[in-house]
Amino acid sequence: MDRIALQHTAKFHAQRISKLIEGDVEVIAASNAPFEIHVFESQWLTAVRGAGSATIARNGPLCNNDVYVMHLRKGAARLLHPEGSASVGSGQFVAFRGTCPIQVHHAQSYEFLALRIPRPFLERYLPEWQEREFVPTDLTPESKVMFGIADSLIDAGGQPCGDSLQSLGRSVAELLARALGQHAWPIGTADNPAEAHRRRVRQFCRAHLHQTDLSVDVIASGTGLSKGYLHRLFQSEPSSLMQWVQSLRLEAARQRLEDSGDRLSSLTDLALSCGFKSPAHFSSAFRSRYGTAPSQYRANCEPGKPLCGM
Repeated sequence: MDRIALQHTAKFHAQRISKLIEGDVEVIAASNAPFEIHVFESQWLTAVRGAGSATIARNGPLCNNDVYVMHLRKGAARLLHPEGSASVGSGQFVAFRGTCPIQVHHAQSYEFLALRIPRPFLERYLPEWQEREFVPTDLTPESKVMFGIADSLIDAGGQPCGDSLQSLGRSVAELLARALGQHAWPIGTADNPAEAHRRRVRQFCRAHLHQTDLSVDVIASGTGLSKGYLHRLFQSEPSSLMQWVQSLRLEAARQRLEDSGDRLSSLTDLALSCGFKSPAHFSSAFRSRYGTAPSQYRANCEPGKPLCGM
């Protein structure tokens, strides 16, 4: 465990965050204003508090399966991910998987508090938490207590024993589950096992949409369902399983192309982050679906243009 309070450049900020999340991070700053970061790190719970100027932060899929929670205390952020984007305002928080590549755009100065929690801790209390993934959520009494615990750990800088930290990590996960559960979408599938299985399959696909090798074999292995059963599950649906995955990827790419804050991403990066095997494959599928090339669609979405893709 360690506690760090530093003011450094964007490069140091990226290096420090890279260590914490076990993945590569790139931070692009609009000015030379320093970043401030305070960290409490342990096996069971990590808390990061920081502030900075207008920036863009990118990371690829992280090398862990933990859950991340980002709470904005000042400013606003735009999160871009394989399935689309989310706008998080001051006072809101959002949860997402560590295996998901994201970009975080801050158009102005900001302050944030972030948590990293073992995923099994959260799923013990709220197995369907991914129904709320990337959904901006207002603070609740439970989430205020959760972030208060994180602040206390950062400010104290102490080293509680392992058993205490493990218990604390579970308590924080339960608070997060309660905060997300208050806004959970109705499921209504308890009496319909097939629909519950379809929901599990869709959750798995959304979680692994960035993988170019996502296939029926991979989905069957990841969900514990047979390939034959997967085909039967989607026989009554408007499209097959892999057709649905393709539609999901195209919609995610379309939203990214429309996002004015994502202009720095090349079409190659965008295609790969949405799970397409190559830019050519992406361009062909996009043109087939929307009747225009991705580059032209993006150009028509620039400020002042009346309609995207026209």
